[in-house]
Amino acid sequence: MSGAAALDAFVDPPQLPRLERRAGAAGVSAERQSIAYVVLMAVFLLAFTVRLYSVIRYESVIHEFDPQFNYKATQKLVDDGPAAFINWFDAAVWYPLGRWVGHTVYPGLMGTAAALHAALAAAGFPVALRNVCVFTAPVFAGATAVVTYLLAKEAFDEGAALLAAAFISIMPGYTSRSVAGSYDNEAVAIFALVNTFYFWVRAVKSGSMKWAAGAAAAYAYMITTWGGYLYIANLLPLYTVGMVLLGRFSGRLYVAYCVWYAVGTLLGVLVPFVGFNAVFGAAHALSHAVFALLQLHVAVGGLVAHVGFKNAVAVAKAAAGFVVAGVAVAGV
Repeated sequence: MSGAAALDAFVDPPQLPRLERRAGAAGVSAERQSIAYVVLMAVFLLAFTVRLYSVIRYESVIHEFDPQFNYKATQKLVDDGPAAFINWFDAAVWYPLGRWVGHTVYPGLMGTAAALHAALAAAGFPVALRNVCVFTAPVFAGATAVVTYLLAKEAFDEGAALLAAAFISIMPGYTSRSVAGSYDNEAVAIFALVNTFYFWVRAVKSGSMKWAAGAAAAYAYMITTWGGYLYIANLLPLYTVGMVLLGRFSGRLYVAYCVWYAVGTLLGVLVPFVGFNAVFGAAHALSHAVFALLQLHVAVGGLVAHVGFKNAVAVAKAAAGFVVAGVAVAGV
């Protein structure tokens, strides 16, 4: 047997059935996946524990000014319910004007802590609301590491995903805003931010309305937690425009953007602090414009495909003439 033949036999041994080789590869893959899950769990614990210094050094307390106000608002939500929280007017702050708290805060942080408090109580673990608020940020920091792993895995591979999760778990800028007792909006907002991008990537890759609706839901959750949601509201439209200009527009992107835009905007209107700013606000104008341009792009592309370029130009001229005539008549 020649050297090349021997090498081929070593790489792809003919005596080994194909089914057995696949089973062996599947076994190795399952083993690697199990190791990856163990590492990811360790990263989650790392993200959680590195944020407990203040609790270990001192005690379980809420520090800084905004977290204290957020805790007070959460207590109001738990004690009196969502309706009373939304209509809560606090005459003791911003004296002598007072403050309509329910319509001037992002309620996502309070709602998340209240839901965790209720879930723990229902599961037979009654935990003081203060402690739930103290540990909300470290728990969600671990969850953010997990979602970062999922996002990076979609873009690269298992190793890069684990590294990305490890890096974000100890990132100084994020750690400083999510330590135990720092009960502020970023505690859950970064999780919602990364979650939105993960669902968006899945939606663009698959063209599934389910994943696009998930991106819209994560975006809506982001709206309830932090004003930084405008970063998503403008970044995704810019990405979509870039894909169109680069000639990489597809039906999958169309489905992902339209579902995200329609559902996300509708849910955003329901947040009292945002309201119809999600429709009429200048910060949202780009998302509206891109949605309209996408409809025009698809309509023109379909028209050209069905009647040809010359006929499509004739139809466009006729339509423009009707529009101009309509405007002129309306003006008269």
